[in-house]
Amino acid sequence: MSAGLARWANRLGVFTQGLIACSGWIIGMALCALALGDAGSVVFLPLLLVMPLMLAALVIHEGGHYLAARSAGMTVLRMGIGRVELMPRRRGWRIRWTARGKIKAAGYVIATHDPARPLRTQSIRMIVGGPGANLVAAVLIGSLALPWLPHAVAWLTLAFAVANATVGLANLIPSTRGLGSDGLLLWLWRDRQREHGPQFAHVRLLALTVSGLTADRLPQDHLAQLDVQPAPMPVVALWYRLKAHQNLGEWQQAAAAQAAFEQLSQALPPAMKRDLTDFLACIRTELAFSRAMRDNDGGGLVDGLLPKQATWSAPVLWTRCLALRALLEGDRTKAQRLLDEVQQLAGQSLDRALAPSEALIRQRMLALVPDAPAPRSNQPG
Repeated sequence: MSAGLARWANRLGVFTQGLIACSGWIIGMALCALALGDAGSVVFLPLLLVMPLMLAALVIHEGGHYLAARSAGMTVLRMGIGRVELMPRRRGWRIRWTARGKIKAAGYVIATHDPARPLRTQSIRMIVGGPGANLVAAVLIGSLALPWLPHAVAWLTLAFAVANATVGLANLIPSTRGLGSDGLLLWLWRDRQREHGPQFAHVRLLALTVSGLTADRLPQDHLAQLDVQPAPMPVVALWYRLKAHQNLGEWQQAAAAQAAFEQLSQALPPAMKRDLTDFLACIRTELAFSRAMRDNDGGGLVDGLLPKQATWSAPVLWTRCLALRALLEGDRTKAQRLLDEVQQLAGQSLDRALAPSEALIRQRMLALVPDAPAPRSNQPG
């Protein structure tokens, strides 16, 4: 499909989604007005009722994606519903309220594949799980409501069924506005052989990483495929190589990646650069950490180097930077305490490569100061 035809197809998809959404809201408000009786003539009251119904339908949608991903053997790394962001851990969840979503979608689920299973099968199950949950809910809820009409609760229940049908059907239309719709993702995964091609090299790399393969052991041909793909994939490849150098203690090579990073980041489109603010900040911080390790000088690890919002996403990184700064300043007790915290945080992450990677870096940090205390033997939490 040519680029021009793809743009027109996307516009048609976006228009169709908007038409379904508007119809769902109008029908939902009409049903809520019937539930309210005489009070339904006040326009804002049906609107106030239909809004939480749509939000509940969105929760069902993202919950369907989450449960389907887990049943397929995938690892869910992050979820978002409105401005609520959730990060699963090995024990519990981290939750925050985001002022402005970096991911332009009402909701999302980010999950990685089990590399030992076919990627396509896992993806399709996860993708279908969202709209499938909505459509099943719409049928069940609608079936419960119909026998009780015209009671007010029945009208309200029927409005909830319409909300679910709206969210489910709209998401099955192929389109992209920031994130691709479920329909578009299903279209991308239609080819059984595509999962082995260069288009999904990053998907395979992420699956290997989360399964426990550290960056220094990742297949180089996959990284080479990222280098020739459109932005931001070359930046992602640089990130993997930077982490590989750190794991191997190659601080000169790690610090030397600064020039390539600046060139790649400056070439990013402004909108993409804004969306990747946290990721780019993490790379800059890792580069500063690598320079500090190379030069035995923590002067570049200044407060505010990693923004607070990025620290929430990568709590291990800044804690490790503080540990190195303390170590280079001669405060070994503080450094040991912070390194223990790094070990605990890494052990709680669902990224199984994080803990061994941090253990390697910790060994090289403590080797900077010969009389620094040896690492403690407690296992990650």
